[in-house]
Amino acid sequence: MDDISIQILTKTGSHTMGGRRRATGSSWVKMVLAALACWWLIGSPAPAQDAGAAAYPGLRDRALHVRPDDLGLTFPADVVAAYGVVMDVALNEGAATLVAFSTGDASLYLSSGHGVMGGGGPEPVRKAARDLVAAARDHVLIFAPATDLDPPRPGEVRFFLLTSRGVLSASVSGETLGRGKTPAAAIWRAAKPLLAALQPAEGGEGE
Repeated sequence: MDDISIQILTKTGSHTMGGRRRATGSSWVKMVLAALACWWLIGSPAPAQDAGAAAYPGLRDRALHVRPDDLGLTFPADVVAAYGVVMDVALNEGAATLVAFSTGDASLYLSSGHGVMGGGGPEPVRKAARDLVAAARDHVLIFAPATDLDPPRPGEVRFFLLTSRGVLSASVSGETLGRGKTPAAAIWRAAKPLLAALQPAEGGEGE
């Protein structure tokens, strides 16, 4: 990817992450669970939850196939533009898929059937979504063209970067991610503010 110019054609400001303590080793699981705990615990009637769980694979697949024109975006033909991130987290208890686009649209899908469905939402959500895409763009060299769109194995996190020339992917073990010894850790850190920003939106948009 060294000879390819990657850019996001939206204005994003600088982003400073709060907190500097890094999780180490297996504590990455606790970090992920802490970020997602409220979503696993949000209750909904059993039939709706079951329907949501059944819909999860389709929602994830649709996010991975969003194209620029679906978002009202156009890019110069000579520019490879990054416009979206899909982040899959696989745990023994289930899976979570966080989706962010450079337009500020964001979604969170859980295999349990809970989550927040699409839309731009309030400005904190939109900014956090744009910042996540920018973080992935800034670390594009860890990505390679995706040969498949499969979910990660338990204990792994898989990042997909949607570009105007195709989908790129990168996988990392949770323990490596938790130790912060990989550039992918910067993308994970950028995902946490989006998870936090989506939580208040649950009252109006959550499932």
